[in-house]
Amino acid sequence: MENILDKLKAGQRARLIPLSESAEMRATSLLLANISVIPNFAKIILEKAGAKVGKRTKISCYSEVVFKGYEDDRPDGLVVVKNGNNTWLALIESKIGNAKHDIDQLNKYVKICKDIGARTLITISDQYAINPAHHPTFTPGGRTKKYLDVIHFSWLSIISYAQTSIHEKSVTDVEQAYLLQELIRYLQDPKCKVKTELRMHSDWPVVCAEIQNNNKLKKSSQHVENTTRSWHQLLRYLAIQLTMKTGYLFDISLSRARQQNPDLNFFEDRDALVENNILQAELEIPGAVATISMRANFIKRTIELSSMIYAPTNKSRAKGSINWFVKKFKQTHDMNPIIRVYWPRSRTPSSATLSEIETGGVDQLINDSQKKLTPVRFEVAWVIDLHRNFTGVQNFPNHAQEALLHFFRNALDVIKIPKIKPTEKLPEQKETGPKIHPVALDPPERSPNSFLQSWVVLAPDHERRF
Repeated sequence: MENILDKLKAGQRARLIPLSESAEMRATSLLLANISVIPNFAKIILEKAGAKVGKRTKISCYSEVVFKGYEDDRPDGLVVVKNGNNTWLALIESKIGNAKHDIDQLNKYVKICKDIGARTLITISDQYAINPAHHPTFTPGGRTKKYLDVIHFSWLSIISYAQTSIHEKSVTDVEQAYLLQELIRYLQDPKCKVKTELRMHSDWPVVCAEIQNNNKLKKSSQHVENTTRSWHQLLRYLAIQLTMKTGYLFDISLSRARQQNPDLNFFEDRDALVENNILQAELEIPGAVATISMRANFIKRTIELSSMIYAPTNKSRAKGSINWFVKKFKQTHDMNPIIRVYWPRSRTPSSATLSEIETGGVDQLINDSQKKLTPVRFEVAWVIDLHRNFTGVQNFPNHAQEALLHFFRNALDVIKIPKIKPTEKLPEQKETGPKIHPVALDPPERSPNSFLQSWVVLAPDHERRF
């Protein structure tokens, strides 16, 4: 740590009450101050950036740093993580509001990282990345070298991580919980200028029009690239919003290959858009019985949401098994979901809408050859016809969010995993995860002088300047 401090020409410890006139510097300093004194909150963020955070880890954060030899460049922050003799460094560059990261500026910071021995450059803005390692600024094929990780967080994701830390009670210290509550309160205040809504790229309606006019899309088209990128930002935005609204930890389900290769993730989705006029993804929720598949069909201008679950093993007859599943959706007439039944040694499911089943009974889902079989899987699907709203840069995200929330609450959350003993696991299903219950953002009860005493201890360290 002494070596890195020797390379600093200017900077200060990240302050809890920053005096900077810059909105992004105030937000960055407040965030870094929380990271430096709240280990479990720091663990959530820094481990996603590649750092190891344990019980004996020491974390120091600095703002407005200037390094010797790079006097014209001023990264917004520096994070120093020490584990024994091992030191992990990361530079921080943040933007707020409509400001976006500039590739030339990021490349300068990449060079600084290499020269000071930092392995990671962390960027924060109101843009979204489908995965922290999939940076929204760098173009496919133009990413940084392997010696450096460029990690991106949106401000909204920072808010969701702070809320998760409180709701899951991973932060048990009352003073630390209070600091996180203040961070949330600050970032959610309109004066902070953090954007809490998402608009699709302006090329989204252009691609929609091209497809509606039966024009063949080209993989090299900038419109197609921007539309695919916009889809990826939407997915992360939806995962964050659903986490904050439901208390469940939503995330994007990616194959190992896609996680490790952002270019592959982009190219496969771009190719699906060009070849099939479809963009699709899966949202996963720890503890839920299934993922949520989301498909945007540009030809039909629809969103299809679906979830697949394994059939119960305690049902000996097809009719009883199907009835068990159908009864879960008695209150979803506004959706009128499609029920699909998958049978052994068959790829083609039998299907019917909920209203059709209620009218004609479940027997219509069972042919003569299936009467002695039991289903292996069920699927519930909901198709939302957006019409003109599909092309709207603001309407599409809003409708997608509303539809996902409605589908989760009425089609997936109603399917409960049977109660089991704590040491048991259901075959081929995930263990039930804890549901996060919202808490008020008012300070918790504490002794009159406890917060003041803890701040007195920290004050000398935070006053250090270079």
